[in-house]
Amino acid sequence: MAWSGVREVMPGTTVTCTPSGTTVSTYWRLEPRDHTDDLLTTIDTVRAMIAAAVARTPTAAGLLSGGLDSGLLAALNRPTDTFDVDFPGHHHHFSPDSERALPDAPFADELAAHLKTRHHRLSLTPNRLADPAVRAAVARAYDLPPGWGDRDRSAYLLYRAVRSSFASVMSGEGADELFAGYAVFFAREARQARTFPWIATGYDTYAPHPEALNPDLQLDLPVHLANRHTAALPPPHGASRDERDAHRIGHLYLTRGLPALAARVRALGRAADLTVHTPFMTLDLIEYVHSVPWVMKTFDSREKSLLRAAAADLLPRSVLTRAKSAYPATRDPNYDGLLLRQARALVGNPDHSVFAIVHRAWLDILEPAVPMAARTRNTVEWILNLAAWLDLHRPRLKL
Repeated sequence: MAWSGVREVMPGTTVTCTPSGTTVSTYWRLEPRDHTDDLLTTIDTVRAMIAAAVARTPTAAGLLSGGLDSGLLAALNRPTDTFDVDFPGHHHHFSPDSERALPDAPFADELAAHLKTRHHRLSLTPNRLADPAVRAAVARAYDLPPGWGDRDRSAYLLYRAVRSSFASVMSGEGADELFAGYAVFFAREARQARTFPWIATGYDTYAPHPEALNPDLQLDLPVHLANRHTAALPPPHGASRDERDAHRIGHLYLTRGLPALAARVRALGRAADLTVHTPFMTLDLIEYVHSVPWVMKTFDSREKSLLRAAAADLLPRSVLTRAKSAYPATRDPNYDGLLLRQARALVGNPDHSVFAIVHRAWLDILEPAVPMAARTRNTVEWILNLAAWLDLHRPRLKL
């Protein structure tokens, strides 16, 4: 952990402190079970388990992005009000990429009309997203410096907008990790990789450029990642190579990706004083779906086959057949310009403690071109977040 003398209590473990010392014991692990249900029974069971999870925490408000995950929850929960986030002129700046094929807003509007909810859209300008006060509020919410770029701040502001009228909201977070919603699940590079699948397939654009780190730091990131990956690997499972590889990727997402996502939801929810319910993160549902064979989990050769089948009678066809789209991020070049100006201001403060970790020269020679490349932009975001976090906590750095 980043804090000296502080250790994280990992999911599924207990820590017992006695006069003779401290012991850590594991009471739960994610392990596959024999799956004997046929496809139709599996689909019905998934639908029933999601419906039961929704019924345990009904809410009058729901997040509704226009996608399958939030759409199914809203169809089962029937909230009176739904919410999404967008950016002025987003349809003009939008261009398809590996994470997003189409803007969300038209699908969210169609779903809201279909479900007859009062739909509210939070429109965030570049100035609002880049506001240092908002960055500081998000940095304060995390134990460690946040690393999700503008998506953290837009989610926090969206939660605050919901909280102005409601104490809780339902969110579709967790479905992609559980139901094989990412392209990486199907990628040959990920299946053959000896590292985390999202790194092997180039989906690590949210990790900072190694060149942006202070060269005086003695870091061996490849060895560190290899050790973390080896420690995270599940025991072999499945008769075929495809089944073993798919199980490994699913296990890594559920035991490494999903806890980070859950912590993010909790942190931003607390910061906004909003309770965020996540039915897809329900333990019994995770255990059941994790044990479903890969050939059944992707029976129509697409991502989230089981979830799409479970929602087939509840959602418009346009939403059911829509390609998976990630949480929205602004594409406005004015936002990139604001980031560059904030980075320049930070470079102008050479005594800032962030430069014990960050290579100041990397920031100093940044080309003023906008839009920035994805990894460059995310690295700048990470540096600004780190600086804000250090300003808030003022730790004594021991490097």
